[in-house]
Amino acid sequence: MATNMKIGTELDAYPSDEAVRMGVLAEKIGFDSVWANDHLIDGPSIDPWTTLAAIAVQTNRVFLCSTVTDTQRVHPAKTAQIVLTLNRIAKGRAGLGIGAGEAMNIVPFGIPWDSPAVRRQKLAEAVQIIKLLWGSSRESSVNFLGKQFSLKNAWLDQPTDQIPPLYVGSLGAKKTLELVGTFGDGWDSFLNTPESFKERFGIVQDSARKAGRDASKLEPIAEILTSVVWDEAGYRAALDKTKLVLLVEGMMLKYLGVKLPPGLERTYQNMLMTNEDGELLMKYRDSVPDEIAKKFLAGGSPEKILERIQEFRDAGVRHLLIQFNEPGEASLRKFADKVLTRVDRSE
Repeated sequence: MATNMKIGTELDAYPSDEAVRMGVLAEKIGFDSVWANDHLIDGPSIDPWTTLAAIAVQTNRVFLCSTVTDTQRVHPAKTAQIVLTLNRIAKGRAGLGIGAGEAMNIVPFGIPWDSPAVRRQKLAEAVQIIKLLWGSSRESSVNFLGKQFSLKNAWLDQPTDQIPPLYVGSLGAKKTLELVGTFGDGWDSFLNTPESFKERFGIVQDSARKAGRDASKLEPIAEILTSVVWDEAGYRAALDKTKLVLLVEGMMLKYLGVKLPPGLERTYQNMLMTNEDGELLMKYRDSVPDEIAKKFLAGGSPEKILERIQEFRDAGVRHLLIQFNEPGEASLRKFADKVLTRVDRSE
């Protein structure tokens, strides 16, 4: 069954001033959303919330969200306050993407890197706390007693008629996917084929039903690696970059039965992205077969990209985030002109 389709783009490759300019441009040329990463390491380390706020005051339609904030650097009450503030500035166009965090943003800065079980517990509790605070007021304070966080007669004085959607980020671990269905408004996936996306979203939906929630109301989001250089050399370069991304993420290669090279058995969450990590990635880049990389890359021609978008739509994706292999204004405009104008985004 066909679903409606929103198309967004990510701002991860740009310094803050350029990210603002690209976000404003994205609305003008037809994108539905812009998303900013929340990293201290791995790409320009811009703050997503000040960047998205600057975009908000220069736009009227585009949706604004993080991909994704973690639960270890900021107390969930502060995260709740930040997103409500952005939502008011943007007149109801803000959302929150939140996940369990990555070592690269924790370990180098002296913050304790918890076990997967503790990080998952923090995530589950943080999502619940944020949602409670979004519905709170001085007259309706809220309480929460968890193992990681607690609230006692707490509230936020930011009344709103439009509660932001909250998307839980998960690379594919079953327990975290179940958490998405139990507490989230949607799933912010990272790297998938249409087939793996459909399988993993099934776990999310099953979990939602078990929790007594309406699984049809969840918004599934997929990110798609995209190249708009449509010649042989451009496609080759995009494939090579896709291989590096797959080696970084790791879980999808394991899922497809590809053995990870020595030293790269860690998942993305546990990588520190040091120079040594970068050297290992380049050393083993070609250990990823071309045919595997092609499963994760939309490129070659506008028609090929449209085919991949339709495959994700058929898999149930309702919001697709374009991650450009060649980031910049030229790519944004070329995609909008040659691809975006041809995507049917209706029900």
